[in-house]
Amino acid sequence: MKVFLYLQDLVYHAFAGGKARRSYRRSVSKTELAIRKVFIAFRWKLFRLFSLITMGRMGGETYLGNNIIVDLNERRSNTGVRCRIALQKKIDGAYIQRYVFPSSFPDFFNITRAFDDSFVYLLSDVVISPKHGVMWFPDGLILQQSVIRTNFFYSFGGVAETLLPILEVNTDSPICPLSFHSCYYHQMFEGLLPALRARQFFPNVKFLVPPLRPAFFDGMAEFFGIGKETFVESSCPIHVSHGVLVTKRYESAFIRQCDVDFIRCECENHLVNSEWGRKVYISRSATSNRKVKNETDFEKVLSSMGFVICHFENMPFLEQMNIIHSANVVIAPHGSGEANMIAARNGTRWIEILQDNWFSPLYARLALQCGIDYTYFEMERKGNDCFIPSAAIVGMLTSVMKGARL
Repeated sequence: MKVFLYLQDLVYHAFAGGKARRSYRRSVSKTELAIRKVFIAFRWKLFRLFSLITMGRMGGETYLGNNIIVDLNERRSNTGVRCRIALQKKIDGAYIQRYVFPSSFPDFFNITRAFDDSFVYLLSDVVISPKHGVMWFPDGLILQQSVIRTNFFYSFGGVAETLLPILEVNTDSPICPLSFHSCYYHQMFEGLLPALRARQFFPNVKFLVPPLRPAFFDGMAEFFGIGKETFVESSCPIHVSHGVLVTKRYESAFIRQCDVDFIRCECENHLVNSEWGRKVYISRSATSNRKVKNETDFEKVLSSMGFVICHFENMPFLEQMNIIHSANVVIAPHGSGEANMIAARNGTRWIEILQDNWFSPLYARLALQCGIDYTYFEMERKGNDCFIPSAAIVGMLTSVMKGARL
C-alpha cells in the first residue's frame, strides 16, 4: 500500500500537479487554449485511471496531493505563507449555530453546526482561476478555502485549471474571484456573497469573471451594485500582485447568521418598498429536471385563489427579488428559485414542496435565519412520477385564510 501511495503521488505530480511557474504570459489564442484544454483533460483522465486502478474508488476519488493549504490562518507559521499575507481581517468569530424546528419535523431537521473564525485576506503574488475561483501561490500551494467544496475542485476537474496558461494582469486594484458556482443558489451564496464581503473591506476591488456565464450572472451582480466596469474577464487563470480571499465554508448548505443578515441588508438597499400581501407560486414547469406530474393542474387551482405563477428562470433578477419582497405567502417546489427568500420580509409564510429524493432542510434552515414562517409538504410518488399533495395544501391555505392570517 505504501508503494502505491508513493506511486500515486508521483503520477499526480507528473500528470496533474503542474510545476511552479515564475514566468507569465500576456495573452493566449483561442486555438492554443482549446488544444491545451484537450491535452490537459487527457492528462487528468490518465491520472484518474491510474489512481482508481491502484487505489480503488475511495483512495482514487479523494486524492489531492500534498500541495494543499487547508487553513491559511493556521499556516501563517510558515514564512513562505506569512510573507504573502499582506492583510488579514476577521469577519466573524467562531460560534455554534442552532436551528430549532417544530417538534413535528423529522429529527434530521434539528441540526447544530459549528462555524470557525471567518477571515478576509489580502494576498500578494497569487494566481486566481476564473472558473471555480481557485487561488494558489506560484510555488504550487493551493488554497482550499478559496473553493466551497473540494469535490468541485477534484472530481469535476478543478485541478486541471492549474495546468492552463497563466496570464499576467497588472492593476492597481486587488482582484477577487466572482466565479460561477453550478447553479443559482450556489452562485448567490458561494460566488456573490464572498465578492460582497471583499468589497466591504476593499471598496476598490475588481472581480475576475469567466467570459461564458449564465444569463442571471450579470443581473445578480448588478442588483447588488457590482457593475460590469469592475469585471476582469479571462478564460485562463491570472497572476496578480494582490488578490482578495474570503474564506469559504466546505458545506454551502449552512450559512453563517452574520452572512444572512449582511446579504439581507444589502437587499434592502436595492429593493422597491412595495406593499406586502402578494401570494406567489414559484413554478418548475418550465425546467427540465425534477418534473412534477400534476404541477399544471395545481397552478390552475392556485391561480383561482389569487396566486401569481412565476417562472423565475425567465425573469430579470431585480424583478424576482421585488416579487418575493412583496409576497406574504410563497409556495415552491424545492429548487434554486427559493434562494430568493433572502429578500422576503420577516413573517412571510413559506411553503416548500419536497420530493423524497430531494428532501433537504436547506431552505428550512435559511427560512429560520430570515425570520420566515416555514412549513413543508412532501410530494406523493407513484412509480417514477411525483405528485403535489394539492388537496392537503389547498386545505391548509383555506383554513388559514378563514383565520385572516393571509
